[in-house]
Amino acid sequence: MKKLIYLSLLVFISSSCSRSQEDDCPNKNKDEGLISSDVYFGSCSYNLDEKTFVVQDIDEYDALTQKIEEGKVGTSNCDFPEIDFEKYTLLGNYGEATGCVINFNRNVVADSTSKKIDYIVSPEGCGDCEMLGFSYNFVLVSPKISDDYEILFNGE
Repeated sequence: MKKLIYLSLLVFISSSCSRSQEDDCPNKNKDEGLISSDVYFGSCSYNLDEKTFVVQDIDEYDALTQKIEEGKVGTSNCDFPEIDFEKYTLLGNYGEATGCVINFNRNVVADSTSKKIDYIVSPEGCGDCEMLGFSYNFVLVSPKISDDYEILFNGE
């Protein structure tokens, strides 16, 4: 029932945005640093309790895909790409903002001296719409993050 209310609210809010405001807001997500690519799970809508993710191997990835399947909203279809965990680490960092268009500026930075990785997500809403936009911002990081590094999310 909670998922149905959430989905209905999302549809209502998204229909309240005017087309002219969307046209004035460029849709430009930006990836920087160690990000090799974003990871798209198809037209899969889901809601997860966790907001940050570090996935280093296939077993952890299988556990994540299971959580996503269990957290699906509606009848959307998930498409989970194959990932070479010898070369990549999968990171996720939830972000949200309101506006007609939501852009997510993402950056993964490494500090080899302190052995820390920081995944920073800066969501930006554009326009006067009250539409909530959110993303779990799953990205592949290369080279694969060593186990002796601490991983931070937005500096924490």
